[in-house]
Amino acid sequence: MNISARTNYACRAVLELSMHWPAETPLPINEIAKRQNIPLKFLTQILIQLKSYGFVQSIRGKSGGYLLAKDPSEVTLYDIVAHFDADILTAKNENKEKDVICHVWSRLEEQLNEGLKQYTFDSLAQKQKLNNDVVMFQI
Repeated sequence: MNISARTNYACRAVLELSMHWPAETPLPINEIAKRQNIPLKFLTQILIQLKSYGFVQSIRGKSGGYLLAKDPSEVTLYDIVAHFDADILTAKNENKEKDVICHVWSRLEEQLNEGLKQYTFDSLAQKQKLNNDVVMFQI
């Protein structure tokens, strides 16, 4: 699957904010960028879009930053991809006739969409927290 950098970064930003949930203290943009390795200039634009879509809220001021506007258990990968990269969710069936290839593309489209809907940011945040707690030893 070839998703855009913008979509990848949007998902990473929502993941970082999900790991910060529920918090009353906003997460500064530079912390999100650093923790998720997202260019700050790019992240600023993405967070503005996420805010316009209702996924995040911003807090101004010295101790400002971003918070999730929704419970991460209510936000799926599909939700973010649908707003940032909707083209990858739809098979382009140029052929109007329903042949076997068109049927395959349609079925794969359904599977992709259903698969993305199964991953909530709450579940992803829990998995990420577990990964962060695992200490890797290399010899």
